[in-house]
Amino acid sequence: MAVTARKDLVDVLKKIPLFKDLSLPDIRRILGICASRTFEQEERICVGGLPSNEMYILIGGELAILTVEGMRVAMIVPVTTVGEMGFITGQPRSATVEAVKNSNVLVIQKEDFDSLIKSSSHIKTQIYQNIIGSLSDKLVKDNIRIRDYTIEIKRYDNRFEEQSRKFAMALELLEEKGLERSTAEALIDARLRENAARILLVDGEADSRTLLKSYLYAYQVLEASNGKDALTLTFEQEPDLVILDMGQPEMDGPTLLDHLRDLFPLLPVLATSGYAEIQELQQYNFDGLIEKPVAPEQLIQLIEATLNDH
Repeated sequence: MAVTARKDLVDVLKKIPLFKDLSLPDIRRILGICASRTFEQEERICVGGLPSNEMYILIGGELAILTVEGMRVAMIVPVTTVGEMGFITGQPRSATVEAVKNSNVLVIQKEDFDSLIKSSSHIKTQIYQNIIGSLSDKLVKDNIRIRDYTIEIKRYDNRFEEQSRKFAMALELLEEKGLERSTAEALIDARLRENAARILLVDGEADSRTLLKSYLYAYQVLEASNGKDALTLTFEQEPDLVILDMGQPEMDGPTLLDHLRDLFPLLPVLATSGYAEIQELQQYNFDGLIEKPVAPEQLIQLIEATLNDH
């Protein structure tokens, strides 16, 4: 392996929470048990229910977590570990993961990893501390999300009750004017759709757009698979907000953002990307950043806050 390439991979491993606070020599030892592997589009990386004999580190491309039915429910972008909990605890795979596009992955065999931590007590201690820290952080975040979700559900319930009352009153008024109930309902539904905010999703992966769109049922949603189509739709449909994925074909996220800022300076633009890239995106003039995998309630809150600010 070339010296430059090896240094780059060491820098990649240092970003991973599982290896947090390990020394440079320790990181190099971990890199020494990593094997590079390329997975082609739609190739399975691991299958739910099977033994967790390998851990994966995604360094290039994109992966998807699948349901039992084969539906993609979450996307994984670099730099991210995959399958580390089952790998550490010895539990079977909890999910199936496949490559969305050709993806470069570092693979660690459990036998090699177990031998490494047996030979180095401080590596073992630090990694297990990192696991405990990650689980604690996840528990806190999950509790906060549950609390926020409960508050949000209550707010939506109140809003729904208010809208239901308005809807019933509107139907009564329209029926008094001689309209059939079905015709009145159709007119009201059309008016509600017209008044909903219009959001443009820009993502090269159809499954990613479908997943995001399922969260945005309360909005009018437009879709573009590349930057060129996004600009065309923005001219033609005048969206209220744009959500773009950074890994665009032909035109990357920052380039598309520059075009949108030049042509539509008042249009709010949000970006979606993985944790490592999110840190790098702070330098760009996005109105908000969404870390993948996307949490629906946080996405809606950010959209509402951004629309209210504009």
